[in-house]
Amino acid sequence: MEFIFKKIKFIRNNKGQSTVEYIMLLVLVTSIGYTFLQSPQIQKYFGKDSSFMQNQINNIQYSYRHAGEYKEDHEDLNKHDSFYNSEANVSRFFGQTDSYGQ
Repeated sequence: MEFIFKKIKFIRNNKGQSTVEYIMLLVLVTSIGYTFLQSPQIQKYFGKDSSFMQNQINNIQYSYRHAGEYKEDHEDLNKHDSFYNSEANVSRFFGQTDSYGQ
């Protein structure tokens, strides 16, 4: 009989209540955040096929490949800005002044 009273006393105490409350609060905040991020208005702006995200992808890819800022009106994507100075119309690297073999 003493065992049953100890078990009832254990169930009725408040130990662990704050942990349960924090877990419930975390679940509530997570579910609200997930609902917000899945809304059509947010997906239109930040979704996979949105114009904002496509612009960001183009900017990151261009700056990684060409070592410069992405410009939509860039005339020639085959000339790397890090290798070719378009203002002076010369390469940034040096080379021979005379043709080889002359």
